[in-house]
Formats: sequence, structure tokens, C-alpha cells
Amino acid sequence: MQRANRTFFIGIAVRSVLFPMLLGARCCLAQNIGDSSILEGKAQSTPLTYYVQNWRNSLRGLDHDSADVIGLPHPYSTPTLAGNKMFQEMYYWDSYFINRGLIAYGTHPQRSGESTTDEQAALQQAINNCDNLIWLVEKFGYVPNANRYSMTNRSQPPMLGAMVSDIYKATKDTAWLNRALHALEMEHNWWMRERFLGLSNSERKRAPHSLGYNHYGHNANDAFLLRFGRFLSGRLDDGFDSLIAQQNRDSFQLPNHPKQGKGLWLLGHMLAEAESGWDFTPRFNARCMNIAPLDLNCLLYITERTLFEGYTILGNQQKANQWKSIAKNRKELINNLFYDKHTGWYWDYDIALGHIHRNSNAAQFMPYFAKIAPNTTKHRKALYSLSSAFVDRYGVHPCLPVLSDSTKSSSNQVRWSTQWNSPNAWPPLTHFVAEALGNYSKGNELMSHSSKLLSTKRYELIKGYLQSVETQFALTGRFWEKYNLHTGTLNVTNEYAMPDFFGWTAGVYMEYRIEFAGP
Repeated sequence: MQRANRTFFIGIAVRSVLFPMLLGARCCLAQNIGDSSILEGKAQSTPLTYYVQNWRNSLRGLDHDSADVIGLPHPYSTPTLAGNKMFQEMYYWDSYFINRGLIAYGTHPQRSGESTTDEQAALQQAINNCDNLIWLVEKFGYVPNANRYSMTNRSQPPMLGAMVSDIYKATKDTAWLNRALHALEMEHNWWMRERFLGLSNSERKRAPHSLGYNHYGHNANDAFLLRFGRFLSGRLDDGFDSLIAQQNRDSFQLPNHPKQGKGLWLLGHMLAEAESGWDFTPRFNARCMNIAPLDLNCLLYITERTLFEGYTILGNQQKANQWKSIAKNRKELINNLFYDKHTGWYWDYDIALGHIHRNSNAAQFMPYFAKIAPNTTKHRKALYSLSSAFVDRYGVHPCLPVLSDSTKSSSNQVRWSTQWNSPNAWPPLTHFVAEALGNYSKGNELMSHSSKLLSTKRYELIKGYLQSVETQFALTGRFWEKYNLHTGTLNVTNEYAMPDFFGWTAGVYMEYRIEFAGP
């Protein structure tokens, strides 16, 4: 989620309970949809029964604007259960992982007989979540970080294309698909207008059919950034304060603009990091707007592919061909500009320096998640070497130690503790990597040796995730936001007091628990 964005600091969703006080206005809280009485007299012996008994308690309902909260037309899923003071909004990319659990529960193939009323309701809630995001696109032209006006100066990773694909596969509703595709086109236009840079002449030679790449950013004004800086000073440790002080001693001046400290640019990069969902991390070296992230460009490819497939289903061949061409060009871009033949891995791309950004991070699995990488022995071996480096006993390393740049040696200027880093195992990364491994190991009756290795690695990753969730549930009776990837415990690096959670942890858990055992 925008995990920096979840405390509520005048527009900054960052994690804390300070929002009503800082906003200076009384906020009408959304109505809790779930009925807590469902828990009375029922033993919660396993994470599975806990999910079934509690998924409704993660719902909120507010169909009109109230103070900073943006009203939504349907009940919406939030990351935490009723009674928790944190993360009571609908967050953009969280909703994808939440939906994976709801759809798995609502449509699981191991079911014998007809689905239950509760299972049908879970699938309908997944549709509601997607419809709320579509409504936000129709209102704003994009999906904000969350349904708060103070979070409309940024988005989050564009998961809507993948969500639309998931819903259509579950429902086969072509009327719904038609509306969803129009919203996807609107959102895609926003990313191409607001977060896009064209290729240089040398880059165009390597990807001749591509126009450019996308990056994360923000639409905040200077006053907001300064408030954001004060927030970061409280959330991050002294290393950040030292860097911002150092940056503020240096200044620059744009044409027709007053002189200002470089610290403001640093704050812009940090707010862009919040848009990436990886708030905060050493991945971008505190230069997020200068990086074309591999995951962002892969997710936009999924949007483009969904538009191609969707318009093909609807029989609109003209639009289908248009989006097929756009998706093909992005695939060429990623396979040429983001791929390094020497390592065999895909990387983020440094826009400012004009070459790959050698900060090893789990987004390097995304071309396999999006099925962009060729399904060849060479690429399956590269995926296995990637998973061997990143997959630990209970999860996926968000980042590996920084490597020297191939052109210019540089050290990472992020010298403060961050949570999107080891030893934290984040459920979204577990999902992305598990799906990536599955995409290149499934579907072959006679699997190659490399496919079998990937299948085994996937099983070990999911087994470790389920074990960590179930062990900690046995000890605490709760799901948690993240776990320790070495030990499976709650001994993690926090930027705020970690709340007990539901959201993506429960969603990813249900998806894989049902796959391996059935409910």
C-alpha cells in the first residue's frame, strides 16, 4: 500500500493515528459494514476460520464525501478490521491482493456442490472493490492513493488492469467489462500524460518502436512537500534528517523561479516513493523520480494486454489491434532497455544516467509475473538464479545489498532504516514472486528440468509464507502486515508501530491456502 501513506498527515497518508488532530477538523468515520456479533461463541482456531468469520469486518461504507474522506458508491475493503484506528481507507494497490483472497474464497475449485451465500457475497465484494476504483477513475481520471482528498496528489502501482482481468475471468460479464475497459483507457492516459518520459536518441535505437517509459512522481505543491518533510523527520531516523539538512545547504534556480534548496527535490523523490507503494526503501537511492521502475512499466503492460484481450472479447477489433500494438511496443522496450544480457536479469532503469539501475530488488521478478520474459530455458534459468538470491525461508527479500554501478561506482545515500528492505517479508512480494515462478513452471505435462526447479522453488516459498502466518496466528490470533523472512516471526523493521492486519496478508494467505489444501 502506500505504506508510507498511511498515517494521516494532512494529505499524506502515512501510518499513524494523528489524522483528525492534524487535519484540524472532525472527521466523520465511514460506517463499519461487518457485524462483529458473528464472532460470538465461535472458536477462531485457524487463520482460515478467522478469515471466513472476519472478512466482512474489514468493510466500510460511506457513499458521500465527509471532511477528507471521499465517499464511494459501494462498500469497500480496508486493510484492517473494525476497531483498528489505522488504515481505515480503501487503498489502491492493496485492493488487488484483498481481491485475490475474496475471489479465491468465492470461486475456489475445490468446492463440492453449490457455493454458499457467504462465498457469493465475497465474490460480489471483489466486484464492489473494482467498481469503486473504476468510479474513482471516472471522477479523477486516475485512482488516487486512497479515498481521501489529501491523497489525491499521487496514485499507487496501477493494479486495475490485473483486477479487471481477474473479475472478468470469475464472472464472464461482458457488460461490466465494457465499462471497465473505458476506465482502464482513462487511467492509462493519465499515466502516459503525468508520469511519462520520451526516449533519448540512443535509447530509441535499442527500442525503435517505443515512445518512452513511465516513472513514479507526484502532483503536490511546495507547501505540501514541506509538511511532508516534517512528517518524514518524525517517521524516519536521523540519517534522513542529516541528508535533508545537507541537501538544504545546496541550492539551485530554475529559469523564472526563485532560488530554493535541493531538499525540496529530495522530498519530491520521497513522495514519489510513496506512490510506488514501497515507502520507504533503499531501492531508488532517494531518487525515485529519476528511475523508470521495472514493476510500473510491467503493470502498464498488463493494463495494455487487458485492453487488447478485453476488446477482442467484445468484438471491437479496431481497438483490440490498437492495444495489441501498444502492448507489443512496451514489451519490446522492457526486453531491450530493462534487460541486461550480462547478468541475465531485468533491472530498474536510471533515466538520468541512461543505463540500468543496479539496485537489486524484488521488482526484478515482474517481467515474469507479467509474462513479458520469453519462456525459454535461458530465461527460466535466469529466473531460478533470481529466486535463489531473493527467496528466503519465509519470504522474499525486498532489496539485496547495493552493487557497484557498471558505469560509475556510487554508494546508496539511503542511510536510514527502511521497512521495504530486509529482513521484512511483505505478502505482496510473496504473491508476485509465486505467480512469476508459476508462470514459467506450469502448463507443461512433461516439465523441463528448469521448470521443475521453478515449481519446487514456488512450493517452498508458499509453504514458508503459510507457515509464518499460521505460526504467528497460533501465538497472537491475528494476521500481521509483514513478517521476518529469516525466522517467520514478528521481529521486523518498522517505520511505525505495526498494527494487526487483514488486507493483503489475509488475501494472499487465502489464495494459497485454498490452492494447496482447499477450505
